Amino acid sequence: MLYNNLTPQLAKVFQLASNLPQVEQNWLAEALTDWFDQNSVTTADLEWKTLLASSDSTHWLAHKAQPVETEIQQGEVFDFDPGTLPK
Repeated sequence: MLYNNLTPQLAKVFQLASNLPQVEQNWLAEALTDWFDQNSVTTADLEWKTLLASSDSTHWLAHKAQPVETEIQQGEVFDFDPGTLPK
């Protein structure tokens, strides 16, 4: 298999699809491409989702959120409406 990071379920589906006749493989490829296009899923979207799903990102975000949560609890955060800025 070309991709190491497929789930077992998806890898099984691709393995089954690889046994289809070429015409049906092409139809399936077009259907998947259309789905990705209609759902605006780009490579960049997938990269961000993968990055944000990693345990390193989760830990980093939790670490960065802690001081903000403390500031909120201490009342050091105020509402901000960008619409009130001078133009």
